Amino acid sequence: LGLNLDTGNFLRLLDDPVEGAKKLADRVYATHIKDLKPVKGVDVREWYFFSSTPVGEGLVDNLKLAQILKDADYQGFLAVETDSLHPDYTNREHEAVEQSVRELRRITTAIG
Repeated sequence: LGLNLDTGNFLRLLDDPVEGAKKLADRVYATHIKDLKPVKGVDVREWYFFSSTPVGEGLVDNLKLAQILKDADYQGFLAVETDSLHPDYTNREHEAVEQSVRELRRITTAIG
């Protein structure tokens, strides 16, 4: 039995994605890598309080997370996912995805 590790859902449930990855890394078969930051004026209980940003612009330590997965011999993809795009990126989804891909390439190069 394996799982899809979704970095953003940890934050939305007020949990730490890095700590979650440490506990679950040996069971990860797929990932949804997203980065999130809070939206001012939105209640923390609302799902979109933490909204998607380009990887590297939010609260998720994706470098540390990728290292944990590598150390667990994860062989799958690091799939970029955006949903509920942060208001700072309204009408800029393509730019957010391109920036995320560049950041993930930087991260994978950094961890070897």
